[in-house]
This record gives sequence, C-alpha cells and structure tokens, in this order.
Amino acid sequence: MGFRPELYTKEYFTGMDAQGRALQYGVEGFHEWQQGKIRDSLVQILSSVPTKGKRVLEMGYGRGESIKYYMTRGASGYVGVDFSEAAYELAKDANRQHINAEPGKPRVEVHLGDGLSFMQKNMFHEEFDIIVMLDVIEHIPTTEVAELLPMLYSALKPGGYCLADTPFYRVDEDFIAQGFEYKDPSPSDLIPQTHGMHCNKFTKTRLFQEMKICGFLVEGKFCFQKPGTALAAWLRAVA
Repeated sequence: MGFRPELYTKEYFTGMDAQGRALQYGVEGFHEWQQGKIRDSLVQILSSVPTKGKRVLEMGYGRGESIKYYMTRGASGYVGVDFSEAAYELAKDANRQHINAEPGKPRVEVHLGDGLSFMQKNMFHEEFDIIVMLDVIEHIPTTEVAELLPMLYSALKPGGYCLADTPFYRVDEDFIAQGFEYKDPSPSDLIPQTHGMHCNKFTKTRLFQEMKICGFLVEGKFCFQKPGTALAAWLRAVA
C-alpha cells in the first residue's frame, strides 16, 4: 500500500540530514517529537473522541506519536502498521516502554509492512473502537483506497470512530492516473525528496463523499463514525 516507499526515509521523518542539519522538508512537528512531546495539532485530533478503554488501529504510524498519546491516556490496546522501515525503527525507539510493557499492561503491536496486505491478511471484524489514519490517505493510490476503506469500516465496532485527517486541496488529484503529472502542484510536489508522495490529493467534498459511500457518518472535518447497531439497521432498512 502506498507509492514511492523509497522517499519515506529517516531524514523525511526527522527533518534532519545525517549530520543533524535542518532540512527544508519533512513531517510536521519534528521539533516537538525530538523533545518527547506531541504537537498540538495532533493532540487536537486524537482528543476529539474518548480514549480510555478503547482499542486502536493505526494505518501509517510514522514516528509513533499516536502510540504515546493512546498509551498514556488509558487505551486498552494499540495495533499499528507502516511500510517505512525508518518509521518502524523511530516508532519503536520512541515507545519501547509501551511496546515492551510488563504483563498486564495494555498490549502494543507495531508492524512493518504493507497496510493493505496487513488488512487483507487479518480480516478484522468489529475489533477496534478507533481507527487512526492521519496525513496518510493522500499517500495511498486511489485504487488502494477503494479497497482499504471498506476493510477499515468492517474492522470498527458499531459506534466506533475513524480519524482520517488530510490536507484539503483545490482540486482532486490522482497523480498515478494522470501520468505522474500534477494538475495543481503544491510546494511539496515540486521538490525531488517529496515529489509524488501526495499521489491522491483530496478536496473536502471528495473525502466526505468516499467516507459516506463506505457507510461512515461525517462527524467533523476529520472525524467519521460507524453507525451504532440500531442506527445501522435503520439505515439498511431505508436504503
């Protein structure tokens, strides 16, 4: 799942080169991450739904800030997958106390691999209270998003939430289908280190539409809910 995996390097996630010099590209919030903190914009999203006692699935955990957030706020368990080896090592290093927690503590599973294959292999059904996909969906080709979203919907318990944040663009872009050209390039599309990363750029209208098609209720800019049992039955009856 994803596109151009070779671009997801340690430099991209840390915002620094091998000599510790600041780069002009990279994932937001690396200064906070270096200090062991979680950037405010991320906390705002993660705190939008109840956390205590919830089991979490994350697609694309990056440096692992979400792991720290959930494990220090009472989540009952966490499962994450990312296809970047650099992300895997950074997330593990930053969360060893949670990943290697003593028996009886909430279990944390951090997987390295293709997210779509991971979901196809596990075929989760109503196992998670929260699914997190932050600044990820724009990195997934449109054909794979079409396969992934129904599996995420199935993996959620009725009443559960999917937090799917992405930058909204002026036009929808399918970089791959467009012959590897952008109709409306943004600054990150114009530098070699991140060119092609945002292969599936969404307008707000299209993201909400695709989530609704899968059955999600739109609860906010980045918050989508799977209907509870009674509401889901009613929606099926009137469909």
